[in-house]
Amino acid sequence: MRTLVSLAAALCFLLAPAAFAAPPDHKPAAASMPMAAHAKPTVRHSHTWHRPAMHRPYTGWHRPTADRWYWRGHWVNRVRAPVFRYPHGWGYRHWYVGARLPAVFLIADYFYDDFLALGLESPPPGYRWVRYGPDLLLVNLRTGVVEQVAYGVFY
Repeated sequence: MRTLVSLAAALCFLLAPAAFAAPPDHKPAAASMPMAAHAKPTVRHSHTWHRPAMHRPYTGWHRPTADRWYWRGHWVNRVRAPVFRYPHGWGYRHWYVGARLPAVFLIADYFYDDFLALGLESPPPGYRWVRYGPDLLLVNLRTGVVEQVAYGVFY
């Protein structure tokens, strides 16, 4: 019985490459076909998988330049503003959408109301634009969750 099983396994290993071999191409050779003088021969790559390019809009962060910052697909002029004073124990932090801004920043001292001059949309009810260093954050005042971030607005 062992001999029969080992013979069947050996037969499978020997015949497996033949089962997966590509069928022969029965088209005539390119040299025997008449071709126009300007035409290029077609090259077939049956072993190459061509995947279509993935085109997604880029929504990532762009480093601001000396005089401009990037917002929703275009560059906007930066604003000269007074020096930002962080509360005691705080320094610059790179905020992101979904982070929770502490309550110490959700007071009128940090609100920025001249958002229309920057080309930003007006915040919905219950939201405010909050200045955090050189950045502007659109924050839900009830929860403190950051909804949008504009990096490098001020210098």
